[in-house]
This record gives sequence, C-alpha cells and structure tokens, in this order.
Amino acid sequence: VSVVFCRGKVCGGQGSEARDPKKQNGNLHVYIPWTIDLSQYNITQFPDIHERLSIPIAKAVIGGTQAVDLPGQGEINLNIPPLTSPYGNIKVDGAGGLRDDGTRGNFYYDVRYIMPDNITEKQKKILKRLFSDK
Repeated sequence: VSVVFCRGKVCGGQGSEARDPKKQNGNLHVYIPWTIDLSQYNITQFPDIHERLSIPIAKAVIGGTQAVDLPGQGEINLNIPPLTSPYGNIKVDGAGGLRDDGTRGNFYYDVRYIMPDNITEKQKKILKRLFSDK
C-alpha cells in the first residue's frame, strides 16, 4: 500500500478530494490531498523552499553548527561555514517540496544575523584590533 500526498488542486487526477484506493501495477494507491501551514516558509520558488535562519554574528564569522528543524526530517545540525554572508543562504539538497516527477527541490536557510544586545569594553577592543586597517 502506498499513500500519496498531493499538493495543489489535483490529487491523482481527481480534483482536490481524496479518491478511492485503486490498484495500479499490483500496488494499492491511496491518494490524500493535504494542506500545511506554510506561512513561515517562502514557497514562491516551489519546489525550492526558503526559511529564515537567525544566527549570532560571531557564529557567522567563525562558523560552527546550528540545531535546526528541517521539515519532514526533524532536528538536524546544520553546518554554518565561516564568513557566512548576512543575506546568503545555506542549501540542503533534496529536502524541498516534491516535484511531479517524484524528485525533490532544495531547502534553503536564508541567513540573518542576531546582533548582541551589548558588548564589553574588552570585546570592543578586540573588534577594533581585528577590523583595523593597520
């Protein structure tokens, strides 16, 4: 038995209603239309899906990992490369929406920085020394 979740207005060629199970190639197929709340995702480029990822600016500069929830796969540790751009993205291959041909698009985390609320005098001195032109 396979359960096929359909998107859009067509579900197994039968409109938006679930259709009766049918045998195809010796397998029983059950078609079920689905709706999920995609308000937190940018799906304008479906099957590629984008979600905003806010990371501390220090992690963006030096790199590291970030625990994230990848839809359909649960929590993963996403690798944050050093010097990640504040408006760049990090791609997870094959984790996006399902195409009509059965392949998947990609899932993109669109990076934004979290600025610290305050920094110490010691941190200011380190940053000045790090980013000075000398």
